Amino acid sequence: FENHSAYIRSMLRFNAPTEQTALEFIASAKRRSGQCPGSMTVAVHVRRGDIFRYNAMAVPDDYWQRAIDRLIAKFPDRNFTFIVMAGGHDDRNLDGSDYRFAQEHIKVPYVPTPLRHPPHLDLAILVYSDAVIMSGGSFGFWGGYLNYDTCIAPDCPLSTAYVKHANNDDYYPPWCERLHC
Repeated sequence: FENHSAYIRSMLRFNAPTEQTALEFIASAKRRSGQCPGSMTVAVHVRRGDIFRYNAMAVPDDYWQRAIDRLIAKFPDRNFTFIVMAGGHDDRNLDGSDYRFAQEHIKVPYVPTPLRHPPHLDLAILVYSDAVIMSGGSFGFWGGYLNYDTCIAPDCPLSTAYVKHANNDDYYPPWCERLHC
């Protein structure tokens, strides 16, 4: 649906309170991380709990750190503020395991979103950040798609129970750089 992407992005917008709350969270994250106002904000979406349970678009443990390293190499003169959000599961207990995974595997300082953040606010933070590191799931996809800026996505096989006969070129936004799994 790339031919209709501008229209889709114009229709899928956040209401003013959600937009303001997301922008305030991003500004607060920059202050908390000690970065100057011009630093690059990178939203990192970690989703693993139910993905492994259903074997759906799982990415290797080192993907997120490799994606962070790639952004740092791509923009060597920038300072970064990383915001990590996890989950968005129907079973909110799985969100906690995603946050624990992030603590173990992401080796740069970051500001986490609160565990019980409403999902629409996490999505708004993905959209209003300067860059997005996507998970393999649909929530990360929409964050990268609506952001329409710098994006890194996993280049992992999509043939699962959820996505049959799909290929990565059709699934991931074309402006996203993809890291091989």
